Order: sequence, then structure tokens, then C-alpha cells
Amino acid sequence: MATVALGAAVTSVVFSAIMGRGLSLMGLGALGALMAVGLVISFALSLASSIFVKGALDELGEASGEDLFRAAGLIYVVGAALTIVLIGPVLI
Repeated sequence: MATVALGAAVTSVVFSAIMGRGLSLMGLGALGALMAVGLVISFALSLASSIFVKGALDELGEASGEDLFRAAGLIYVVGAALTIVLIGPVLI
């Protein structure tokens, strides 16, 4: 979902540039704002999905008795949260 939101933001900017509006100085500001909104939406969706993955891994760890599933879920959420500072993709 997060990738779809980011892709939609980039596609809309490219489409508006192709349709003859061009990228003037004002267009570059709109491009930056649209990219920022796309990144925020992508980050929020990634964080929300990681919370659901953590819940599934917690249940799996409880059912199997293996605590490493819980640790993996925690690392996944921490990685998603740290994506905003570009460290998270290393953990995910």
C-alpha cells in the first residue's frame, strides 16, 4: 500500500508535466509538496502495516513457543519507524 501511494504521487506529477503544464518554479514547489505528501502517506502506511505484521508474529511466537518471532516483529516495527531517518530499510 505504501508503495502504491508513493507511486501515485510520482505518477500524478509526471502526468501533469507531460500534459503541458511544464515544471516552472511554481511547478517545482508543487512537485516538492506532492512528493512530501506521498512520502508521509507512504511512511504512515508502512508503519501501520508493520504493526499488523508484529501482531501476527506475536501470535505465531505464542503458538509455537519461540520468542524469536516476537523479536522479529519488534525489529520490523522499529525498522518501519526508522525509515523516516533512512536507517529503517537496513532493519526491514
